[in-house]
Amino acid sequence: MSQLSQKFKKDNKDFMVLSAVCILFVVDAHAGGPINLLNKIFPYDSFFMPAFIFISGYFYKVPITSNETKRFCLKKLKRLLVPYYLYNILISLLWLIPIFFVTQQLWGTNFFLSFNGILPFFYKLKIEFPFSSGVSSDLVSPSWFLVALLGTILSYTLLTKVHVSEGLRSSFILFLCLLIVGMGSIYSALKGFNQNPWFLLMLKIAFFLPFFHLGCILRKLDARNLLKEKDYGMMAILSIGTNIVLLLFFSPSALSFPSLAFMARFPFPLSELSGWEFLKIILPYLTSFTGIFFYLYISKLIAKNWGSQPILNLISNNTLQILCLHLFCFNVINLVFYLLKTNFGLFTGFNETLFFSSAWYIYGPHVGFQFFYLLVGVIGPLTLVVLREKFISTLSKQKTG
Repeated sequence: MSQLSQKFKKDNKDFMVLSAVCILFVVDAHAGGPINLLNKIFPYDSFFMPAFIFISGYFYKVPITSNETKRFCLKKLKRLLVPYYLYNILISLLWLIPIFFVTQQLWGTNFFLSFNGILPFFYKLKIEFPFSSGVSSDLVSPSWFLVALLGTILSYTLLTKVHVSEGLRSSFILFLCLLIVGMGSIYSALKGFNQNPWFLLMLKIAFFLPFFHLGCILRKLDARNLLKEKDYGMMAILSIGTNIVLLLFFSPSALSFPSLAFMARFPFPLSELSGWEFLKIILPYLTSFTGIFFYLYISKLIAKNWGSQPILNLISNNTLQILCLHLFCFNVINLVFYLLKTNFGLFTGFNETLFFSSAWYIYGPHVGFQFFYLLVGVIGPLTLVVLREKFISTLSKQKTG
C-alpha cells in the first residue's frame, strides 16, 4: 500500500462508511438532490449534520490529566478553527481574481457581505461571524459547522471534568439531561434568541451535545459487546417504522430543519407549541436519531463488502474538506457556464443574476446537470487534498534527499 493510501486509511469501517454516506448526502442536497435516496422517508436535512456530531462523539476519548486536556484542546483548535479561517479567507480572496476580471468589481454578494468600513469588516469576519452563525463568506458557508463542532467538543470536554463516570446508568441520565437542554435550545431559538449573535453559538452547542454524548454511549456499548448486529438491524427497522408513522401526520419537509447555522427554519412555529403541541419540539431529535441509526446499519452492511475501498476511505477521511469546499467548486463550474454563455452563446438558460447574487445557485435544466454538480462537489475537494498531500510528500523527499 502506498504512503498516500495509508494516510487515508481508516480502521473503523462502519463509521468510515457512515461519514462518507452523510457527506455524499450533504453534497447531493446542495446539488439539487439528483440521487434523492429515501429522501421522502429520511429527509436529508433531518439528520445529516447531527450525524457528523454523533460520529465525532463515538471516537471521542476523554483527556484525563490537565496536560492531556491542554494538548487535546490545542489539537482541536488546530484541526478545526485554523482551517475555518483559512477556507474563509483564502478561498474568498482567490475568488476575487476571476470576479474582478469578469465584472470589473471586487465585491459581490456571493463573496463577502457588504460592510461600512474596513474595521467593521474585519471585526465581523474574524470575531463575530465565526462565533455566531459561522457564515462570513457565502462561498464557504458550510464551514460554519467547524466552529459548531469545535464548540461542542470543547464544551463536552469541560462537562467531563464536572461529570466523570464510565457507568452506563449515569451516562443515560446525562443523555436525558442534555436532551432536555437541547430541546430548550430549540425553544429559545423559536423565542428569538437566535437573533442575538452572542447566543447563537451557545444554542447550536446545546442542540448538538445530546448527539455527541449518544456517540460516546454507543462506543461504550460496543466496547462491552452489548450490541450485536441484529440489535442494529432492529434499530434500523424501528427507525423506518417511526418515520413512516411520523409521515402519516407530517410532510417530509415538516421533518426537516435546514438552517442549523442560524438555528432557524424548524418545522413548527412558536404559536403551535401549546398544550400537547409542545411535543413537536422533540421532532428534530427524533428524526435525527432515526436517520442516524438507519444509515448506521446500512453502513455496516456496506462495510462488510466494500469497507476496504480506497475511495470510501478517501471520502471519509476528508469529509470536512468536502463540506467546506463543495460550494466553492459549484461556483467554479458556474463561472465556466457564465463565460461560455457570454462569450459563445452556450447555456442560454444560465441565470447570471442568480449566480452573482448567491453562491447556492444551481444551473439545472435537467437532472444530468445536478449529477455533474454532485461529482464536482466531491471530486473537486478530493483532488485538492490529494495534490496537497503529493506536494507535501515531494517537499519532504527533497529535504531528506
